[in-house]
Amino acid sequence: MKKSTLLFCITFCCFALLSSLSQATESKKTLGDIVKDKPNAVEPVTGGKEARLTVYEAEKGNDFGVSLKIATGILNHDFKQVSHPTLDDGKGKITQGTQSTFSLKDSLPFIGLGISARWNKLTVEVYAQKTARGQSQEIDTAKYLDSNFRDSDYSAAIGYEVLKNLSLSAGYKMTILEMNTRESIPSTKVGEIAIPQTTGLEEFTTYGPSLGVAYNWKLNEDMSIATSVAYGWLKGERKSIGEQSGIPQPTQGLSLGISFNHRIPRTHVKYSISFDHYQYDMKATVVKPIANTTLISTLDFDIEQALDTFRATLIYEF
Repeated sequence: MKKSTLLFCITFCCFALLSSLSQATESKKTLGDIVKDKPNAVEPVTGGKEARLTVYEAEKGNDFGVSLKIATGILNHDFKQVSHPTLDDGKGKITQGTQSTFSLKDSLPFIGLGISARWNKLTVEVYAQKTARGQSQEIDTAKYLDSNFRDSDYSAAIGYEVLKNLSLSAGYKMTILEMNTRESIPSTKVGEIAIPQTTGLEEFTTYGPSLGVAYNWKLNEDMSIATSVAYGWLKGERKSIGEQSGIPQPTQGLSLGISFNHRIPRTHVKYSISFDHYQYDMKATVVKPIANTTLISTLDFDIEQALDTFRATLIYEF
């Protein structure tokens, strides 16, 4: 992890904790206090219905709600893989191969769906997101690589507001990168088409638990800015058609986020504009026996994946 990123995380956590502690010293408001201080907090509803609370309802400390969300945006994908091949003759002799580098870069539109339930200070959320297919090309003196790929993301988390505006969360996350790559021999003549050699379908998966902290700054009754930091203790696994499943390896995952949130007054609708950065440092190993021989081919991968997500989310609260 970069020192600047680590410093940001430590500074954010300390500032959020100090802010929450200072707010925690304030006396808690009762419903009567809220009505007294803000007479418009309770609105009479005609037709014989009971009075309805607006944004101050959260201050009662005894509420339950369910929210549905739909999100869309752009994911800037930057993937880099360095492979270290070895060959085992089955008798203890290991030969090192030539190191190679492969990368994917593109900006991918996506759509996401989520549902969450809130009870007092406890929140449970499930979210799924999938991108459109992206395209990436690489050319060198030995080969031409044409890849199309897409990302899928699935997560579930439970959060609790430990201090005013400060929340801790624990969850489980899975990210899948599907990649279809065609390798060709580049042409040496102008106008000549490269000759396809091999086509491979590969899949990189990271999964595991994570812990996070978030702080919410209220700008007014309906608007706020939230920031978050999370770290995941994940496993990284690479799969390829025609090969044995990859051996899961420890993977570090870090995410940083900031969002602007606005509730549309007198409605059940709010929206969020957010930016999130995800950083994964993965290790993966693939073992492939060579047919009709005792030879075993092993590929060790060092993988770095950076995802920058610009997201707009529409939320309906029941």
